[in-house]
Amino acid sequence: MMKVKLSDWIQAVSVVVAMVLFISNMGYELFKENRREDKVRNIIAAEIVYNHNYVITPKEVNDEEFNKLQDLINLNETQALTLVVIAEYLDDNAYNMYNSELLDLNGNEAINIVDYYRFLRDFKSMAVKYKEGLLNKNSSEKDNDLNKKLMIISFKKFAFYEIPLSNKYQKYLTIKNNLN
Repeated sequence: MMKVKLSDWIQAVSVVVAMVLFISNMGYELFKENRREDKVRNIIAAEIVYNHNYVITPKEVNDEEFNKLQDLINLNETQALTLVVIAEYLDDNAYNMYNSELLDLNGNEAINIVDYYRFLRDFKSMAVKYKEGLLNKNSSEKDNDLNKKLMIISFKKFAFYEIPLSNKYQKYLTIKNNLN
């Protein structure tokens, strides 16, 4: 039987300790990355759900009526102005602050969020253009009508991403709140 020297035991223990430290460091880095991902997801999710509360206003409008509203291209002036007011309440501050950190999220989720905010910006921009046209005495009725239609089209594109994303994040935030 071969005798094991003390130095061999020390070397073996030091290799095991180094492996344990290396693995625990990897686990800690993964934990930090998941926390960063959760932070970004929570902030963006809260903003999307916040925006959803305005898109569905007034509260009396159910989802079926809302879907009918999306199908209309020739909204009357009051409905079009309602879209302008909705656009003024929609927020993208969290996205602007954390958009560089979206890379921490998985690819599809990040792409959906970027698309959501791109269509949100387009809708807000068209709503401003439509409102400015109405306030400008020199603007023609034809230009105002075109801007209204472009605003409605941009709203439809935004709503296409807004409804499923806000539903997803509403469920996500509810689960997170129940766990806490």
